[in-house]
Amino acid sequence: MTQMIKFIFALLVGIILIAGCSQEEGSQQQGLQEEVLKQINIEDVQIEEPEAPAEELIEEQPAVEVTAETEEEKPVIKKEEKIPLEIQRLFQNAEKVTSYYYRYLSPAGPEYRIYAKGDKMRIDTVESTPLTAFMDTKEKTAAEYCLTYSLCRKLHGKIRDLDYDSSYIETPYDWLAKITEAKKLQEASFRNRHSLQLATNIGEVWIDKYYAFIYQIKTADKEYDFMDVTFDNIEDSDVVPPSYMA
Repeated sequence: MTQMIKFIFALLVGIILIAGCSQEEGSQQQGLQEEVLKQINIEDVQIEEPEAPAEELIEEQPAVEVTAETEEEKPVIKKEEKIPLEIQRLFQNAEKVTSYYYRYLSPAGPEYRIYAKGDKMRIDTVESTPLTAFMDTKEKTAAEYCLTYSLCRKLHGKIRDLDYDSSYIETPYDWLAKITEAKKLQEASFRNRHSLQLATNIGEVWIDKYYAFIYQIKTADKEYDFMDVTFDNIEDSDVVPPSYMA
């Protein structure tokens, strides 16, 4: 009995000692945590914030003034757009002509007979002493001759070299190349030729429908007439000086 009481007493003492140790250990751990917190200064703790993404550098473009022209380009009016297709095709017929002869009455009064083939040209004056100018339109050369001995006598043969620019007479095809605007007025026979009458930037013209040869030009104060025309029947000998005169 006595031994039983001693055993129970010893067991109770052991339990009390164990509980006390546990409580003391917990108090010590709590005190250690408080001490650590006191030593840490929150202000000294630097919290790294995530860097903001770098702003993209956008190159500033110069301001563009928006106008009607920038939004829609102005149409470029070409020469062909001022000439109806029918007339354009007519003009192309000039390319078929290889040679031609005509009589030219200038506004100033003199009359000429003109022969043309390739880059060679002959201009005869119609007067008491007929003179002939042979011209090379490629080389830009001209020379004056008298071809009829009975009329020229001592002047027979080559007389002199001429200034090309002042001696050259524009042909109907030269005038044709100057037309940039044209409007058809009528289609009819003119000097027994099937022709078109056109209002153009060079004046009012009558032009052959098949050869694109201009027969007449009328401006406000002048009239140019090209008559007695023949096509594609000129020989080389018609547009160069005779070999014995060269």
